[in-house]
Amino acid sequence: MLGLAGLPAADNQFVFNGDFVDRGPWSVEVVFSLLAFKVWQPDHVFMNRGNHEAEMANHFYGFFGELEVKYEKKMTELFADLFRATPLCHVINNEAFVVHGGIPGPDPRVWWKGIDNQISFDGRNLQISLDEIENSDRFMEPNPNLNPLMVDLLWSDPKGKEGYGPSGRMSSGIYLFGPDVSKNFMVHNKLRMVLRSHEVKAQGFRYDHDGEYPLITIFSAPNYVDKAGNLAAVAVLTNTGSQLQGPEFLQYAAQPHPDVPSGAYAVGGPLHPDGLVEA
Repeated sequence: MLGLAGLPAADNQFVFNGDFVDRGPWSVEVVFSLLAFKVWQPDHVFMNRGNHEAEMANHFYGFFGELEVKYEKKMTELFADLFRATPLCHVINNEAFVVHGGIPGPDPRVWWKGIDNQISFDGRNLQISLDEIENSDRFMEPNPNLNPLMVDLLWSDPKGKEGYGPSGRMSSGIYLFGPDVSKNFMVHNKLRMVLRSHEVKAQGFRYDHDGEYPLITIFSAPNYVDKAGNLAAVAVLTNTGSQLQGPEFLQYAAQPHPDVPSGAYAVGGPLHPDGLVEA
C-alpha cells in the first residue's frame, strides 16, 4: 500500500479508517506501524476507530491473544484504553465524512433482529449534526443500548433500498441504510461525500450510493483472511484549494507472507495463548 500511496507527509496526509487489527496474524505489527506514523507525523496521520477496535472483538478474533503471546497480558489493557480514545470519524475540508461503518441510525430506534430484505422503515425525525457526533462520549465500549450512535458509526452498512432496514450483524440495534438516508445526512451537514470501510469489496472499493451525494466503501486488506481473493484499494482525494477532487483509487493485490493462518491467535486458534503448552 505504501509503495503506491507514499509515506505520510504534509502534502500526503492519511486517514486510516479502522479495523487495524484482527485482519491477519500480524495485527501487532500493523497497529504499531500506524502508531509510529502518528508519532512521526502527528499533524498528517489520522486514525478512526473501527468495530474491531473493541474489547469483545479483540478477545474473540485474536488481537488480545496475539498481544499476550508476543508481549504480555498488560498490553491488552493499554490497547483497550487506546482504542476507546480513538476518534470515531473525521471530516476532510468540510466536504468528506470519513467513518468506519456508517451514519446515524433511525430515530426513534426500531429493534429488529436478523435480516429481511423486504423490511424497510423511514429515516430519522431529526438529523444528527456533526457537532453532536463530535460532542458524543466515545471513551467506552460500543453497546446498542448504551451508546447507539457509536454503534451506528462503527457497525452499520449501506443498502440499495431506501429507508433503514435490519442488519444481520451482531444483534438487534444495528442497521442498514439506503441512499435517501445518506443523502439526507450529507445535505443536513453540508457534506459532499461519505467514505467508509467495514465490508470487503472485490475491487477494493465500491460506490454503494452514487449520484450527487456518493457513499463509497474502501477496503484496504487484500485477499481478506487469506480466502476472499479481493483486491484492496486506497482512496485519494486532492485538495485544489477550492474543493476536493476525486476520489481516485489505487488498487493492489495480496503479497506472499509466512505460512501463519489468519485467525491463528483467535479463540480456539492454534496460537491462542490458552492453547499453547510449554515444552
